Amino acid sequence: MRKATMCLLMLLCSLPAFGQNQRQWKVVRHRAVAGLTVKIPLTTLFTPTKPGFYRLCAYISSTGGIKTWQLDWQWTDIAGTLLEGSIVGGNPSQVVFLLVPKGGTPVVYSTEGQGGSYNIVYTIEQLQ
Repeated sequence: MRKATMCLLMLLCSLPAFGQNQRQWKVVRHRAVAGLTVKIPLTTLFTPTKPGFYRLCAYISSTGGIKTWQLDWQWTDIAGTLLEGSIVGGNPSQVVFLLVPKGGTPVVYSTEGQGGSYNIVYTIEQLQ
């Protein structure tokens, strides 16, 4: 009887773990390019259909030359304010950025710089 009671008690204590609905990050867009030597003009990363919570993970590195490459991005937040961020790739640089873009407005990026070449990697994820 004691074993049955202990098993039942353990089962009851573990039930909340089975009922949890953990939110997950879903990859919306991913890109990795190496050896670029020219600027990338303003380019759409993605356009959310409705407001949501997104995570941008970005990386840039430069090789050779002056190493003055920069990765920039812009978006309109849920309040309608135009926001921007950037990272410079003289040394390998990375950033994790959280944003809540306004639905129907694009999140865009571009690069600027000169000398040598550069590499970029980015991932956009949405909280589901």
